[in-house]
Amino acid sequence: MKLIVIGGGRIGYNLVKTLNKKGFHTTLVESNKTVCEDIAEAMSIDIIWGDGTNYNVLKDAGAEKAETVIAVTGSDNVNFMVCQIAKTYFNVINTIARVDNPTNAVLYKALGVDQTISVTEDILNLIMK
Repeated sequence: MKLIVIGGGRIGYNLVKTLNKKGFHTTLVESNKTVCEDIAEAMSIDIIWGDGTNYNVLKDAGAEKAETVIAVTGSDNVNFMVCQIAKTYFNVINTIARVDNPTNAVLYKALGVDQTISVTEDILNLIMK
């Protein structure tokens, strides 16, 4: 299964590390060159230095062959745009977006993002139980 992760921060780094250990073919897209270099030294995965909202960057990452694109940057808007581009231009079957603002989750799902992840919402749900 081909996966593309957008965002190499703490979440993205740990996600690609775990996916790599489990044998998934994963490509990371990160806009910070230093972060790309640090991750490349730490593990052997495909890394693309660039803006995940750029069509050509996603194409270089292999989006046309990806089954899942996971956007976990620190920006809800970037994560949404990545998922929209992946769906619209590359027909990616499954898109996942991290959302910091839980109210965005409903909107993003209505606009075609398959799954959203919100730590705030998850914690709130645990409290409510």
